[in-house]
Amino acid sequence: MYKLELITTVNTSPKFRRSIKEIFHEGLQIQTMWAGITLLAVVYAITPINLNEVIVGEQVAIIRDVSLSMHGSEAKLKRQLAHLRASRGELPEIVVNGLGISITSDRYNLLNGIRELLKRNPNIDALFAYSDFEVIDRSYWHIDSTGMEYLLRFLKEKQIRLYFSSVRYRPPDPYAFLARETDGRILPNK
Repeated sequence: MYKLELITTVNTSPKFRRSIKEIFHEGLQIQTMWAGITLLAVVYAITPINLNEVIVGEQVAIIRDVSLSMHGSEAKLKRQLAHLRASRGELPEIVVNGLGISITSDRYNLLNGIRELLKRNPNIDALFAYSDFEVIDRSYWHIDSTGMEYLLRFLKEKQIRLYFSSVRYRPPDPYAFLARETDGRILPNK
């Protein structure tokens, strides 16, 4: 049979004197703090964002990536689109095969999708682009500096905000830059 003894070393200087009650209370406060942080994280994860508070614009339109990498994310995309439509009603939409930003490439191009959408709906002041931002083939994501400069100037001249929502990966820096510079934003991946 073993005897378990609690051996403690107590520093008796006034600077280090703390009662067991104080130590327990401090530990309880830390546990309570972590429980609160965990609860907030869970509430944030399950609480839908109010898109009317996030999206600034009267005429909102959707740009939807339909590249091969989007397969398997249909249910999540459907939920995100339903959430947007619930807050904004039926919206004009265009599909693109990738979100490249280039003047020299016509394929897989966000820039061409935006121009086409604005031909049909010239009063749009907010664009909501959905993608998975998965880089399978670099041609889907070809971005050149001329295309970025042109798109940013084009959106600013027309006073169009650009919002991105992902069904899988965080949008790369060029997209975050465009969202920020047009007073749009990257929305949480929910």
